[in-house]
Amino acid sequence: MIKKKIEGSLLDVGEIMKIINNLKNLKISEMLKHPCIRKRYPLLLNGIDILEKILENFPIKQILVSQSGLTGGMIENLH
Repeated sequence: MIKKKIEGSLLDVGEIMKIINNLKNLKISEMLKHPCIRKRYPLLLNGIDILEKILENFPIKQILVSQSGLTGGMIENLH
């Protein structure tokens, strides 16, 4: 299962920026057909904008991939 393969992975900012650029280059029609995006594309695009602002303003080098959301990631980082 792909979810289990990526859960807990650490992504470098360079990798994240490549993913962001790939997603931003998709047309809305392509997003609607993508099995992981579909009708959630507005949320994805808003999330990308927020993530880009965070990366511009904070010295983050890596991000932990987590299905548990922002709170879970912040709590994980505290341990």
